[in-house]
Amino acid sequence: MHGLCEDTGLTLERVNSGVNLLWGKMTVDKANKPAEISRLQEPSHSILPSMKAIQYWALLEYLPLAIGSDVPSDNKHWKFLLHLCLLVDLIFAPRFTHGMVLYMSEVTAEHLSLFLDLHSSDHIRLRPKQQLLVHLPGIVLKSGPLIGMSCMRYELKNSFFKRSAHVVWNFTNICRTLAYRHQQYALHSLLSNTFMRNVVSAAGHTLLSAHSVPFCDVLVSQFGLAPTDTIAVADKMSVATVQYNKGHFMMLCRDEFGDPVFGKIINFVSPSGDGEWLVAVEHEQTTAFFANIHAFNIVFVEPATVSVYCVNEFANRRPLYCHKLFGQNSTRHLLRLPYHIS
Repeated sequence: MHGLCEDTGLTLERVNSGVNLLWGKMTVDKANKPAEISRLQEPSHSILPSMKAIQYWALLEYLPLAIGSDVPSDNKHWKFLLHLCLLVDLIFAPRFTHGMVLYMSEVTAEHLSLFLDLHSSDHIRLRPKQQLLVHLPGIVLKSGPLIGMSCMRYELKNSFFKRSAHVVWNFTNICRTLAYRHQQYALHSLLSNTFMRNVVSAAGHTLLSAHSVPFCDVLVSQFGLAPTDTIAVADKMSVATVQYNKGHFMMLCRDEFGDPVFGKIINFVSPSGDGEWLVAVEHEQTTAFFANIHAFNIVFVEPATVSVYCVNEFANRRPLYCHKLFGQNSTRHLLRLPYHIS
């Protein structure tokens, strides 16, 4: 970040305002907003103030969208940051093929080489954690995707004890108190089924006739409903801790050219009335991948093609935010994938 601002004239105020503006419009990852950067330190030093791992990840993920339009695409520091985005996307991929593992080996070697070339004049050497990157492809081949070995979930468990200790504020026998609180929380999760990752719920649904929704033809052909049948429709749905809202985007699949196909959520529907909720999405067209901001550009197709999916049928279950980037002659609609999805 220090080298990027030094080379491009980008100010710390512009970086913070871009991040704040982006998070003010976002409808996903709201809880992972990075802290406001207070000072730029010399290379090899961390960002101030210190943040949680999930906040660093979110900052790297969305920084190209926040300030990418203000940075020259040929800047060496910006190219290095985008290359780091590519490497992190591969590391957090939930599924791997043998070709992806070989590709990750090449990207890792190129990343380390770029780092040394970029900071050779500053006499900065590789850290042990950076050198351990070369072993990750072999670990994937032996043990599977690295996301299953991430420490973030364990750190999330630590946050429960930190919050409890802060609320209790009694350290006479804090270990016993925290153990008792955790047992209560575990019992509540067991009785309420919140520990199950496939529980689907929709709040505030309304009952409508099938002919009153724009995807009535899909319901009639796919589920055999009559236009006069009653269905339940909602604007919000949650699957375990993942919240889906009307207007979110999902990656549906990949087309014959390997490009991702995205869809915009227009409603959540329960056609049978038995509590099984489905997602109605409009298919959008992917036109390009902008490497300078590490995001896909989509256009809205008219007339829209609507399909109904079960959550498990999506290529990835994480909802996406569509960022509008206004230009002189047109407006881009950009989608940033959270990681590489095969």
